[in-house]
Amino acid sequence: MWREKLRSYIEENGIKKKHVAKKLGITGTTLSNWLSGRVEPSPKNIVKLVETIPVLTFEDFGYRTIPNCDDQVVEIIRLFLEGMEVLAEANGHRRKLVEELRKAVATAEDPVKAIREVFKKYRGVQIPPAGDWAPVKGGI
Repeated sequence: MWREKLRSYIEENGIKKKHVAKKLGITGTTLSNWLSGRVEPSPKNIVKLVETIPVLTFEDFGYRTIPNCDDQVVEIIRLFLEGMEVLAEANGHRRKLVEELRKAVATAEDPVKAIREVFKKYRGVQIPPAGDWAPVKGGI
């Protein structure tokens, strides 16, 4: 759905794909790969897409928005998703964790509770009070 909306936006506004790519901070090849479905944008790039392309929303990517959610909470969620992406890239075996969290956040009535439940499955990973991700013996 988001691919079609992005294609239509580019075509209807007469924008060159290379300009869209530059505005998003990606290569033209990356944009082409997204539009063809060969590659999915990372959570960080989904945020860039939603903030840059006025017709796109987080719902287009399968994420629910939370009513009456202030900007600070939204920013924390963005940083969380970005941190999870970095964690998955650094530790390939944790990619499943990232996917489970994405699904939990997108479908749960209570996203915070859903995140905690997923983390219970993956002991040894926690969000420190401040700073970087850190493995913790014994889990959350």
